[in-house]
This record gives sequence, structure tokens and C-alpha cells, in this order.
Amino acid sequence: MATIQLVNLLGYIFKPLAIEVGESVTFSLAEGMPSGLENITVQVIGMYGFSNGFTESLDVDFRKGETTKVRIVAPEYECGFKGVVLEIDE
Repeated sequence: MATIQLVNLLGYIFKPLAIEVGESVTFSLAEGMPSGLENITVQVIGMYGFSNGFTESLDVDFRKGETTKVRIVAPEYECGFKGVVLEIDE
């Protein structure tokens, strides 16, 4: 199982968080984006497994007035949980 603890993007830091796999949270960017909407790096920090930390980043092109969904994917393997990946949920 994985938990998102912090979301960071240009001009915004959202913490403390406890977003589990399969859950969602909507963040309002009320101050806008200071450097435009394209190629914004979204950084996610959290924990997976029993005590493994992760930091993952993804470059996102936002669209004004629209919701952009980034999701955490927690692949599982025969030998157990190996990590997390971020992807755009379209």
C-alpha cells in the first residue's frame, strides 16, 4: 500500500496529506500558476510498503479551468511491492 504525504508544484506545497491508493483529493490553485500552465513539475512524496519512502516527479501541462488528474500507480510483483509511478489520468 502507498500513501501520498506531500504534493509540491511551482508556488504550492500541499501537506500534511494521507492520500491512499484509490483515493483522490482536489487542490485549488487559487493564486494561478506564476510561470504559465505548461511543463509544470509535480512532485509527490510519500511512503509505500512497511517503511519505504518515495519521491516521484511528473511534468504536467495544465489547462485553465479544467481539472488535471495525476494518479499514483503501485505495481505489484510476485516478490512483493516494488515501488510507485506517477501518471496522468486521462
